[in-house]
Amino acid sequence: MKKIVITLAVLGAAAGAAQAQSSVTIYGALDAYLESGRNGQATVTRVQNGGATPSRIGFRGAEDLGEGVKAIFSLETGINVDDGTAAQGGLLFGRQAFVGLSGNFGTVTLGRQYTPFFMTNLLYTLGGGMGWGNAANYFLEPPSARANNALQYATPNMNGFVFKAMYALGENPAPGAGKVGNVRVLSGQYDIGKLSVSMSHMNRTTTDTNADKWTALGASYDFTVVKTALVYQVRRDDAGITRNDYFDLSVTIPMGGGALLLDIGGLQNKVTNDADARTASIRYDYFLSKRTTVYGGFSTVRNEAKARYGVTGAGGAPMVALAGADPRALAIGVRHFF
Repeated sequence: MKKIVITLAVLGAAAGAAQAQSSVTIYGALDAYLESGRNGQATVTRVQNGGATPSRIGFRGAEDLGEGVKAIFSLETGINVDDGTAAQGGLLFGRQAFVGLSGNFGTVTLGRQYTPFFMTNLLYTLGGGMGWGNAANYFLEPPSARANNALQYATPNMNGFVFKAMYALGENPAPGAGKVGNVRVLSGQYDIGKLSVSMSHMNRTTTDTNADKWTALGASYDFTVVKTALVYQVRRDDAGITRNDYFDLSVTIPMGGGALLLDIGGLQNKVTNDADARTASIRYDYFLSKRTTVYGGFSTVRNEAKARYGVTGAGGAPMVALAGADPRALAIGVRHFF
């Protein structure tokens, strides 16, 4: 990915102070696709944002403070390419906004950030991660993706192991509800050669007596001629209101100047009968260059009588289905990194 890098020399204010080096990188992705399908009731044809990758523009930077320590930051805003509006509900930097320090001790960051739990899903859904055709993208609940007011610590790489811990404050001002909205996440990842494995757990307090709990396991192995990956997630809450499991099994096969993605998945609702769903997708990405990809595919969701999951891209709105309907769609799109 080609990036625009601005390098600045920052001089020390005191006499004799060492010169610190700073850099800011401007980067982004633009992705739009044409989709046509059935939502169980009617034919829907639409232009959507972010099929394979959510569209965004970002700024990240680092300043060398000496002795291996750096100040770091990231600001990233989501863009809806189909109509030019801001994504993430119109937030200025809705994708990420954090600042921190990194060094031999690891990395500490403060602000709006991806949760380590979400990263377990992202890294082990192939074809670009959480994109059009990935079952995990259809089933994963948005509240697990990012956390506001978050403090995160990541260890340095220790012979392939990296551990992360996050604590995010809900900052709820209501009397007796100071912990409502708080998020706690722990994760561990191990990479050795072509094998990668990750496990994470997230706890989000929803009321003074209830908490949502997610546990996810991800794994992938690159056989060179084919790469396989699996994500398995369990969600439970203390009150027994929400209990479901889902899996996403994907295979990526290098083929003809591009890559073929095959993906199947399923969700099992442990509380409501006849509310399960299954998915199957095929997508082909053709690489016009290192930065530009065209893609196309077919995806279908089979909903039981009380389920209503729909086909969706990485950044677009889902093709909402009626309960019990079986939506299906064809898509063709283009993605460009800069």
